[in-house]
Amino acid sequence: MWLFKYYDPCRPHQGYYSGTKADTRILKDSNIFWVIKPLAMIDLPFSGLLDTVLLPYDYFQADDIASQPSPKKRVQDWENYQATDITYQSTSK
Repeated sequence: MWLFKYYDPCRPHQGYYSGTKADTRILKDSNIFWVIKPLAMIDLPFSGLLDTVLLPYDYFQADDIASQPSPKKRVQDWENYQATDITYQSTSK
């Protein structure tokens, strides 16, 4: 989806003020559909407020979250494990 170019919920840590950054990127992009820009403009102050309220949580979670692999990496590892397990089962017969 095109919106994941601005905000990817699958990434483990998006940094501080991620909602505000995503709204700012949407407002600056000239390829965005015209209906989305007013919505991003309306959302910007709310994102800034909520990002400020959640700043202490982001600060304390940054180290824990950054040390974990991303969901994409975990899925790739699981798929590799499944492929290895299937190969092992087919060769052991």
